[in-house]
Amino acid sequence: TPGIDDRPLILRVRLKRIDGPWDLANFEMLPPIALATKTDREELGIRSIEFDRSRGVVLIVVGNSTSESKAPFALYSWDGNREGRVQHFPGVQFHKRMKVEGVTHGEVAGRGAMVFVDDAGGYQLLWDDDPRLK
Repeated sequence: TPGIDDRPLILRVRLKRIDGPWDLANFEMLPPIALATKTDREELGIRSIEFDRSRGVVLIVVGNSTSESKAPFALYSWDGNREGRVQHFPGVQFHKRMKVEGVTHGEVAGRGAMVFVDDAGGYQLLWDDDPRLK
C-alpha cells in the first residue's frame, strides 16, 4: 500500500482521451495526495475506498498496510480536496479480528446504512442515523 510519512496515498490518474484505448499510453499521472489520517506511527494503508452518493464524499477505511503492522482499522471521509484533509469517525470501531476489506452505502429494509465487509465473510452495519457517523 503506497504511503509517505506513515500517511496513505491516493494515486491519481486521468484518461487523456475518454474514447481512447484502455492502456497505459492513454493515462496521465496526477500528483498523489497524502491523506491526513491519525496515526500512532504504524503503517496505515487504504483497505477500502468507495464514493458515498448519499453524503457526497468518499468513504475510506484505513488499516494495517503490512502483516507486521498492528494499526487498527478506522473510517474516514474525504471530499476530494488536494490537501488530503479527511474527517475521522473516532466512534466507529471494529472487532480486533475484523479485517475490513470493503465499505459501501446502501439501503437495508428501506433504511440507509453503511455496510462493512471483512475478508473472512463477516460484516458490520451502521444505520445512517447512528451518532458515531456525525
